Amino acid sequence: MKDGGIANYKWKSKLWLGVPLKINNEVMGAMAVQSYENEKAFEKKDLKVLEFVSDQVAIAVHRKRAEEALRASEQLNRTVIDNSPLGISVRDKNGKLLIANKAWKKFWNKTKKQIESERQKKTSLNFDKRDQYLSEYLPDVKKVYKKGGEYYIPELEVGSKNKTKWISHYFYAIQDRDSRVDKVVIITEDITQRKQAEEKLLRTQLRLATLFKYVPNIILYETGGKQEFMSENIINLLGFPAEDFIEDKNKFTTLIHPEDQEYIQQKYKEWEKSGKTDLLTLWFRVKKSDGSYMWIEDRMVEIVPENEKTYHAGVKIDISNLKKSEEELKDSYKKLQRLLEETINGLVSAVEMRDPYTAGHQRRVATLAGALAREMGLPKDQIDGLNWAALVHDIGKINVPAEILSKPGKLTPAEFNLIKMHPQTGFDILKSIEFPWPVAEVVLQHQERLDGSAYPQGLKGDEISLNARIISVADVIEAMSSHRPYRPSLGIDVALEEIKKNRDILYDPDVVDACMILFNKKGFEFQKEEKPDRENLVY
Repeated sequence: MKDGGIANYKWKSKLWLGVPLKINNEVMGAMAVQSYENEKAFEKKDLKVLEFVSDQVAIAVHRKRAEEALRASEQLNRTVIDNSPLGISVRDKNGKLLIANKAWKKFWNKTKKQIESERQKKTSLNFDKRDQYLSEYLPDVKKVYKKGGEYYIPELEVGSKNKTKWISHYFYAIQDRDSRVDKVVIITEDITQRKQAEEKLLRTQLRLATLFKYVPNIILYETGGKQEFMSENIINLLGFPAEDFIEDKNKFTTLIHPEDQEYIQQKYKEWEKSGKTDLLTLWFRVKKSDGSYMWIEDRMVEIVPENEKTYHAGVKIDISNLKKSEEELKDSYKKLQRLLEETINGLVSAVEMRDPYTAGHQRRVATLAGALAREMGLPKDQIDGLNWAALVHDIGKINVPAEILSKPGKLTPAEFNLIKMHPQTGFDILKSIEFPWPVAEVVLQHQERLDGSAYPQGLKGDEISLNARIISVADVIEAMSSHRPYRPSLGIDVALEEIKKNRDILYDPDVVDACMILFNKKGFEFQKEEKPDRENLVY
């Protein structure tokens, strides 16, 4: 102690005296004194002294913390203001410039001299020529400086003609305790790009409106947003003015044909489920002012503007003539299909007339082939082509002499070679007919086998089309289970045993399995003189 140093003591003190540091009844810490030697170093009067000292210390600490918090807050506010993309300035009640951030200086492009001039003390509020851009708004701005409150100018053009800019201005008065204006905060936003975009959009809309005004068959619309829009030419299509649809948002819906309502709701649900990211296209009928209906194609997109209400935009196109042409085309297509059916039936009948022993063979093969395809789960369009090919698969026999076709005994090699030519002959007959499916190719391949041992090309495996593989199984089943001039019927069991024994050798295993299910589990039977399943043919 004499040397001015600090004596080392054990941690445990003999006597401890402490009081809380409090401000407004809030404890912010504690103040304590200790004695490490004398157990009677302090008395009650010392506690009162300590309490007095602690109050002074608490006040000092609180003030220090408040000063630090204020400095931190001011620093934060200054940082935010300086780095704000908005121009922020603060002026006193007479218009003297107190604070101006970087964005304000950059926007107004003030020289250092001009800024210093605006920082000079003013004894009264006075707007000069620099403030003339406020023009008609000056009376309201002056009210903020004199009486307080706030004032907002959403759009204001500033600058020369060659360098025009657009801004929005917000004035806000800060008042003292006596409710007198002390300062005015001015927030300036550069909206030049937004204004240019709006003007560009407006020009585009005007062009579109002009265009659609003179295009009679297309209606432009926007619905569900802040403003409804319908191009004026709708009166030319439906007989109702555009104003009717703007005033009554549900009017167009009420004009839709009742039979098309469910279709539209279903398509809209599918569009919602997909997230509305694609174009929604609808075809439906709409009632005109004269009570008649016309066909409309509605092409709609959903537009999601930033911070604005989502809306739908699109075009409605008159497709009445297109639908009329479509119906005429359908009628024409049906006529062609009927003509094709009659032609094919004529060819089938011609073969059957030359070979009475196999009458109905092609029709029964077509019936079984169609049943096999459905059992295998093939698509309807493929089954349609299969039925046609099966119905004419032996058309090439029209070129084989009738005495060979009906010969009761065994054929000679030369006679059999004539029979083997019928797939190629059938192909040559059918190749010039424009079927929607490869009918001629299937007829050419229907006698091929998986191992390449058959005719006319010796194709193997997947080189043979699936429809040809189906017909080959149906052909064998029908032929073996039917009477022939050279032998009686062998029965369905023998026929099934044949394809089972040669499964994956001569015949497609999937087709064989489907055939076994049809006959053994589902009770399939050939009907006498049965015709092919026309329900699965396209006419």
